[in-house]
Parts: sequence; C-alpha cells; structure tokens
Amino acid sequence: MITLFRIVKFGLVNFWRNWVLSSASVIVLAISLLIISAFVSFNFLLQKAVQGINQKVDVIAYFEDSADEAKILQMQDILKNWSEVKEANYISKDEALQKWLANVTDPRLKEIVTPQENPLPRSLEIKVNEAGDAQKIIDFLGEEEYKPLISKIAYNKIVVDKIVSYSAAVKKVGIILSSIFVLVAIYVVLNTIRLAIYSRKDEIDIMKLVGASPGYIVFPFVVEGIIFGVLAAIIAFALSLVSLQYGVNALLPAEILAESKTFLQVSTINLGYLFLLQLLLGMIIGVICSIIGVNRYLKNL
Repeated sequence: MITLFRIVKFGLVNFWRNWVLSSASVIVLAISLLIISAFVSFNFLLQKAVQGINQKVDVIAYFEDSADEAKILQMQDILKNWSEVKEANYISKDEALQKWLANVTDPRLKEIVTPQENPLPRSLEIKVNEAGDAQKIIDFLGEEEYKPLISKIAYNKIVVDKIVSYSAAVKKVGIILSSIFVLVAIYVVLNTIRLAIYSRKDEIDIMKLVGASPGYIVFPFVVEGIIFGVLAAIIAFALSLVSLQYGVNALLPAEILAESKTFLQVSTINLGYLFLLQLLLGMIIGVICSIIGVNRYLKNL
C-alpha cells in the first residue's frame, strides 16, 4: 500500500509540475475524444432513423385495374424470397377499401366509396431490411414484364436517400477526423510525458542506480497518463452533452430527426456507455504514451 501510495503521489506531482503542458495535453485529448464521440453518436442516431423507416412501408406498387392477379401474386412470391425484403403484402381492392374506411371519419366520404363503386387500386406493400435496398425493389418493379401492370410506385425516397448519403458521409468524415485527432493527441501526450521524464531524469537515474525496479519508475508516469485520460473524458463528456443537446437538431436534416430521437432522449444508459467509451479511450491513450515514453528513455540509459 505504501508503494502504491508513493506511485500515485509521484504521478500527481508529475502532473502538477508541468501543469501548463499537462493542461494542453488534456485539452487536445478531450477534443479528440469529443470528435470520436460525435462520430459514434451520429452513427447511433442514423441507425435509429433507419430502424424507424424500416418499420414503415418502404415501397408501395399500385396496380392497374386490368392487371392480372396471378402476375401480381407471382411478383409477391419472388420478392418474399429476396434477402433484402422483410415483408411483401398484397392488398386487394376490398382490403384497400377497409383501410380507407378505417381512416376516414367524414360520413359523406364513406358513402362515395362503396364495395360496388370502389376506385381504390390493388397494391403490393413491400418492407425492406435496409434503406439502401429500396432502389433494387424499384428496379425490379420497373422490368418490362411487370411495368405494364403498375400504375404508380410510391416510397419515401427523400428520407431514404438522405439517410443513405448521410450514413456514408458521417462514416467517412468521422473516421478521418477521429484518426487525425487521435494521432495529434498521442503526439501531444507523448511529448508531454517525455518532457516530464527529462525534467526528472536525475531522479530516474538515481532510482535506477539504487536498484529501483522498472515498474516503480514507469508506474508514476502511467498514473500521470491515466490522469490525462480521466480529465479529458470528463471535459469531453461535458462538451458532448451540450453538443448532443443543441448540435444534433442543427446538423441533422428534419427528415432524419423525424425518425429518431436525440441521443439524450433515447436512454440515459447510452450516456453511460458514451462516458465509458471516452474514459477508456482516454486512459488507454494516456497509458500507452506513458509506457512508450518511459521505456524509450530507459533503453537509452
């Protein structure tokens, strides 16, 4: 316990002795964690939006009154066997009428459309597993064999296209920015640790001469790296709360926000996972930089 206390004490002293550089390292590391967190959070929101859309009817094919029902059922059977298709439901004229009557409250409108005078078209309602699969369904419905049967194809194209494009953009930009800031954070933290080592090189040399174990020399700097990570995670988490509360509505399109809730509203458990991610990444970066810096110095002795 005494040894552990001394190691922690030396780590805190190292941090305080170089508080200007230490503060700069913490800020850079916090920004890096914030960028990574934003990347993870936006991906989470996009996944929620995709799940919301996939629960709705993605593609609806409306058929001509003259269309052969056997052909329509053939289309349904083919689509049901596709891996991209979650459901393919055929809606007859009678079923379309029942749906219409269920949604209409005006008695006068109900009198206009009757089983004897039913202008409502038959349709095929198709749900896809992924938003990007909708275009493949559209292409299939547009084939020469089936095109004459169909009067209209409807699907939420704007939302689907925006989610697909935003997903790709967020992934590319997130990976690039996260990589850049992580490398910058590693460089800054590593150099801060190395400066702390050089400022205490006489003490390290003496400890090595009197027989101190490598662990006793390395661990105070590891503690310093952990402090960097913890403080950076706290700052990044505080900034994340603000950015997620106010930045999400400004950056994501209304079509996507309509299908997802803000990260804060989804679940408080997600915020716990976010802080844990930031804390682990910060501590890992700090510890790795500390071990690399001290080991390099000890090898040169």
